[in-house]
Amino acid sequence: MTENNTNQIIAGAIDSLDELYNQKNWLNLKNDICSIIISPRIGNDKPKQIWLIVNHDLVLSYKAFPHRDTLLETGSALVSERFSNASFVLFDYEALSKYLDLTNRSSFELTWSIMNSHLLNDAFNHYELLRTSAMQINENQYKRVVKNYFFTSHQLQYMIKNDDNASELILHEMIMQYMRLSCLLEWSYFPPITYLQSEFNLTELGKKYSRQFDDLLNLNQPSITDGHIDILMSCFTSLIKIAENRFQESPNWLTANEQSIYSLLTNKN
Repeated sequence: MTENNTNQIIAGAIDSLDELYNQKNWLNLKNDICSIIISPRIGNDKPKQIWLIVNHDLVLSYKAFPHRDTLLETGSALVSERFSNASFVLFDYEALSKYLDLTNRSSFELTWSIMNSHLLNDAFNHYELLRTSAMQINENQYKRVVKNYFFTSHQLQYMIKNDDNASELILHEMIMQYMRLSCLLEWSYFPPITYLQSEFNLTELGKKYSRQFDDLLNLNQPSITDGHIDILMSCFTSLIKIAENRFQESPNWLTANEQSIYSLLTNKN
């Protein structure tokens, strides 16, 4: 993305924010909110998403804070207002920090969003703290998640070979799993579904399989052929090789027992 494009995105987001802050419930909140715009490397034709991150104490003390009940209950809230092709998501700063400490699908998507964002306003220096937190990875937990994605993919392979009635649904789920796993291995996180395919196309695996995945996702026939399955198996083998390179300093994790990832290659259903 060029500097001019980035400046245009930020300028447009600031205009959207100004519109929001002119609404009755948002007056005088501008300087109390850290705001960032999610900006993927490609796919910027999609509606922009702006995050509004606020201190927990302010939400507690200001009874008229927009979407206060939802924010206190769940730590985040989708703001219904939409201005200039942008949507807004509210986050309790303390809750968001705790989400980032987890190792699950939501935390990976939140991490990707923070790492692919631009700062708009930050009176409390939250942004750099969030980026630092997003980059901190518990290696053991990370390995566990990667292994779980591999085993889920392996289970889906078995299902697509043996369940003709659900093959199309399984096919789409397999491809989504492969896309997430590819991003996870290359960057240690993956994007929300809105940006998943375009981000996958930037990975090592995506550069090799993106066109074939496009064809599979646009199939007009109900049944999955042996040729389609061969593509999926080839992709899975490529993922194993990427994982071996990613974890080459701990090879026992890949080959130590019958439940290892390596065994999936040598004991195919």
